[in-house]
Amino acid sequence: MEAKALPTVTTISMEKGNISVKEELLGEISANEQFVLLSKISGEVLEIYKENGAEVKKGEKIALLDNQKQIDAAKYSLEQARAQAQVASDSRDRLAALRDSGDISVQDFETANAQAKAMDAQVKAAKLNYDTQLEFASITAPADGILQNSILVQGAFVPQGTQLGTLMGSGAQQLNFFVTEELVKKLQLGQGSRCGKRGRRAIPVPSRRFLLSLFRRPDSIRLRRAWKTQLFRRAPR
Repeated sequence: MEAKALPTVTTISMEKGNISVKEELLGEISANEQFVLLSKISGEVLEIYKENGAEVKKGEKIALLDNQKQIDAAKYSLEQARAQAQVASDSRDRLAALRDSGDISVQDFETANAQAKAMDAQVKAAKLNYDTQLEFASITAPADGILQNSILVQGAFVPQGTQLGTLMGSGAQQLNFFVTEELVKKLQLGQGSRCGKRGRRAIPVPSRRFLLSLFRRPDSIRLRRAWKTQLFRRAPR
C-alpha cells in the first residue's frame, strides 16, 4: 500500500492585539447659537445693509423698515406730553408760593404736585414709545454671526412678526446626526473619532473636545456630538 504524502502546514505565531470596528455616520454642522430675526413692526423695506452669507457684528444694522407714520405719531404724543407737563409744573410752582403765604391750603398744593408728577410720568412713557419706534425700524444683529435664510427684498412690505432670516452665531459649532438604538449601546465617552467633509480626508479631533448628549425619538436616538462625523469603536481585548 502506497503511503500518502502529508500536507504541508505553515504555522504562525499568535499575537494579542486590538480589533477596530469603524462606524461611519453623516451629519450636519450648525452653530450652537442661532437667532431668529423678526420684524417688530409692519412696514416697507427701505434699505438692506447685509445680504445672505454676510458676516455681521453684534448691533450692526441688517435692514431698515419704514414706520415713519408710527414715528411721527409717537413724536407728536411726546411733544404734547411735554407741553402738558410744563403747564402742570408752572401751576405747581405758583401754588407753592401761595401755600407759603398761607393763601391756599396744603391739600390744594399737594393735588397740583401730584398732577405735575403724573404729567412727568406721561412724558417718560411717551419718550419710551418714541425711542422704541425708532429702534424697531432698524433690524440689527443680536450677536456676531452669519446671516442666513434672509427674505428681505427692498421695497417689499413685511407684516409685524414676520421671520426675516436667521443669524448663525460665530462661536462654537456642533454636529447633529441620527443613530440607531443598537449603535448607541456601543458608544462610550472617550472613544477615538474623526471628522471631515465629503471628498476629503477625515481630520482627527481630540475626544476631549466632544460633548455627548442623547435625545430619544420613536425610531432612533439623536446623538449630538461636536465636530464628529465618524465613530471608531475599539473592541475589548
